[in-house]
Amino acid sequence: NLTDTVGETIDREIGKRTFFGQQYGIGVKKMAKTLGISEEIAEKIVIGFGETYSGLCNWMEKLIGNARKNGFVVTAYGRRIYVEFEAAFRAINYYVQGTAGGILKEAKVKIHQYFKKNKWDAHIVLPIHDELLIEYGPSVDPKKLDRVVVSFMQDNPELNMPVKIPVSVSAIGKNWAHKEKINMAG
Repeated sequence: NLTDTVGETIDREIGKRTFFGQQYGIGVKKMAKTLGISEEIAEKIVIGFGETYSGLCNWMEKLIGNARKNGFVVTAYGRRIYVEFEAAFRAINYYVQGTAGGILKEAKVKIHQYFKKNKWDAHIVLPIHDELLIEYGPSVDPKKLDRVVVSFMQDNPELNMPVKIPVSVSAIGKNWAHKEKINMAG
């Protein structure tokens, strides 16, 4: 991990900024300024990131190179997203977000079909970014609903890669206007 490579604790925020910094090609000076650290530490982080996540870095370089060459990115679902040559660094974001959109789209269809087939008193109201708002009646067990949604979000054989999706039920109620926060843990 980066803690071992750099010799200092790297928190989640620094990890995220390092990843996105690498994605957008910012240099050591800009990273040091952005993170509020010395250039020496920023350089260690960049080198450590590259050593620790060499496969990821190679994948990002290849994706950006293909985007510049072809003018588009192909998501894991085969959807083409066109990208300007000057903005090829966005190829990674387009790929990730486009694939995430494909996962959500496939899951919505499977979840709807499951509700219908099993005659559940439940329906998807709408997607909100990367979330699904699902209304369901008193006959539906929220823990079983949670398991069903997780299984359809994670079961994507067409992706040919494992996907772990954090799913949680955070509120329950008669409808969206009359919901109460809940804790599903335990």
